[in-house]
This record gives sequence, C-alpha cells and structure tokens, in this order.
Amino acid sequence: MLDNTIDIIPNILGQFNLQYCSVTDGELSHIILMLPYSPYISYPASTANIDAFYEASNRLYHATSDIKNALISVGIEVVDVGHLHLKQLAECGGLGSILHNQLLATKDYGTRITLQDITIKGAYAYNPHLEVRECSDSCHACDNACPTKALTKDGFERSKCLRHIQDNPIYHADMSKRVLGCEECQNACPHNACVTGQVMPEHIARILDIDTLLECIAKGKRSMSEFMSVFGYNYSKPSWTAKLIIYSLLSAEDYTHKDAVLLLANHQNAEVAELARMYSTKCDINR
Repeated sequence: MLDNTIDIIPNILGQFNLQYCSVTDGELSHIILMLPYSPYISYPASTANIDAFYEASNRLYHATSDIKNALISVGIEVVDVGHLHLKQLAECGGLGSILHNQLLATKDYGTRITLQDITIKGAYAYNPHLEVRECSDSCHACDNACPTKALTKDGFERSKCLRHIQDNPIYHADMSKRVLGCEECQNACPHNACVTGQVMPEHIARILDIDTLLECIAKGKRSMSEFMSVFGYNYSKPSWTAKLIIYSLLSAEDYTHKDAVLLLANHQNAEVAELARMYSTKCDINR
C-alpha cells in the first residue's frame, strides 16, 4: 500500500464524480461507490418496462472497472473478495441508512441509487456521514404500496417480491407491464420526495420497443448487442428476457404483439416456445 493513498484515492475518484465511502476490515479496505439516478416518469405504451436503475447500474459497473484500472496503475493492489453486502457496508461507511424496505436511503437522492465496490489491500477509511433518519413507526407507505405484500409491518418476505420473482420468471398477475424492476415501494417512500424523475430518453425507448426487442431475441444474443451495451451482460440473456416480456404482456392482458411474439414460437428454449404459442392463442381469443 502506498504511503500517500489518502491523497491518491480521492484524486482518482474525484475524476469520476461519484460519491463513495470506505470501510477498513483487517488488512483490506472496501470502497463502496454510489451513483444516483432519476426514475422514469412514465413508460411509452410500446416499451418493455425496465426501471432506470438498470441502465445506471451498468454505467456504474463500467466506471468501477475504469477506477480499478486507475488504482492499479498507481500501485494500489486491488483484491477480488467475491460477494459483499454492499448496502450494509454503505451504511457502515456513512453513505446512507437501510430502511424497512431493505433499500439504502441517502440524504440527497433517496433510495434512487446504485452501488458497486472495489476492495484494496491496506487501510483506507472514509465516512461522508450521509446517514438519514429511519421513517417513523407510523409510516407504512411502502407496505401499503407493495403490490404483492412482500412488505408488511413485520418485515420483508423476499420470495413475494416481484423483483425476486423476475430472477426466475414465472407468471404473476401483479407483474402487469413490469419486465424488470417494480419501484412501487420507492415511489411511495417519503425519502424520495426530493428526487426528480426524467422522461425516458429516445434511444432507450427505441431499444426497449417490445416488437423490436422480441425480434432481436429471436435472432439470438448477438442481435441484443445494443440492449446489452445499455443494460449489461447479466440482463441480456435471450430466453430469460423473452419469458419476462411475455409474462408481462399476459399479466397486463396486452394482446397487441402477436406477430413479434410468434417469432419465438420455434425458439430453442422449449419454455419460451410454449409461452409464445400460448400468447398467440390468447391473442386469437381476445381479438
């Protein structure tokens, strides 16, 4: 570890305009990077509803990679430690406070943030002291807003959360047009009153056009390169994305995409192919 680390790290991170904290754990220090984002005010009717969080998360992922390279270039040893509980570390380091809904709330950005981590060899601690007050015991806005009652006054039941269900897609009536993300607890949270929404950018709306996206999925992963560049590799698995889209259309009772969905009727993934044929049948029944 370099003697002037306390100066080098802020100088490097300052170039990326990110807020951060650092928590020392024995011989290692965990730097938690935070990027705020603005949620979409609404979704165009033709688009797959994917929260703005995922585009921001991908941007932070790439920024983190650049920061790691910059740290290595000046002699700081970066260590791969596997999975970390980022929200807990962020709270410990003073970036914010974990709420009843298990999200990290920050002073200026509410819960509209995404996190990444870098672990380095040596001691470097930095606490920006951005903790926020927990909501009062009488505030159950997130509980009341949760469409699946994953949140109650007794706590959080992950298996009921739509975001958890989306990891292993199954049909759920409350999915509505949500393809990835939910946001209802965040929309209701008083900590987010300070956050300004944004109109979905035109290039994002074009990429998320349902018919266009289904056509790309039918052609294979290489055709999803533009989607991948915005939302990242982890969210660009054709079969998984196809199931999420079709389930969302079924849940919303939107039967206007028969031609595009039928492109998947002979998909190599048997579940996707069956879903596509089932959706087509429902389109015929409900036309």
